[in-house]
Amino acid sequence: MSGRVATVATRPFPPTPSLPRREGEGRVETIPLEPMGLTPINTQLPSTQRLVALLALHFVEQSGGGLTAWDLHKKIVGITGEVFWRPAKSTVTRVVRGLLAEGHLEGDWVNPEGRRRRPLYITESGRIHLRALREELREPILSGRDVFSRLAAELYE
Repeated sequence: MSGRVATVATRPFPPTPSLPRREGEGRVETIPLEPMGLTPINTQLPSTQRLVALLALHFVEQSGGGLTAWDLHKKIVGITGEVFWRPAKSTVTRVVRGLLAEGHLEGDWVNPEGRRRRPLYITESGRIHLRALREELREPILSGRDVFSRLAAELYE
């Protein structure tokens, strides 16, 4: 994979560029490259990959190591309950590859009983990055919790 993988996994995205498109007589309209613009929900947590990176580092550290990208995907889906948000397995794999490329995780491929897998272990750099991500995403995550608590109270209690 290219260097973009590491960038996607752990650093904020730069502003999304737009493509000019001609319509009518010389009028130029700007069309965003992303299919969905920013909304009140995704402005709070603009990068799903950063949330996945936070969860991946957290689960690997919590387990003491040995989890694979597949294990991480199952844990993330387990915590979100598949109700509101479920990252694709490819997103988790892409984030893990980025964390490996940046030295936040390490792991070697093993082949026990014909099953190819890569147990992951957090590095010291990964622990530092985990602390930074926890701090960076603390407010958006806590404000999201508050919003859903108020919605539940208003609609169902």
